[in-house]
Amino acid sequence: MSETFYVPTSEFHSHEISFTAKPGQDALRVLLAKANTKVSLIETSSRSLLAQSRPVEAGKAQLLIATKLKVSIAYTIILEFSAATGSGDG
Repeated sequence: MSETFYVPTSEFHSHEISFTAKPGQDALRVLLAKANTKVSLIETSSRSLLAQSRPVEAGKAQLLIATKLKVSIAYTIILEFSAATGSGDG
């Protein structure tokens, strides 16, 4: 997932959030505003990429939309933050 969304990028930080889909949870939407972040959704067991965020609001936010989640399947949301050189964001 690591793609440079600042040039040059001085550092990356990541955080993972795990969850298991329950009945009625067949979609996921994540919006991160004012964050230098990329968001990905993977199936935990296979580590296969299911969805990745895209820039919205003229690049000021990231939106991830995933559909067709399966009940009882474990998923991991990966948040990857970057800091531009000299920005003091990280």
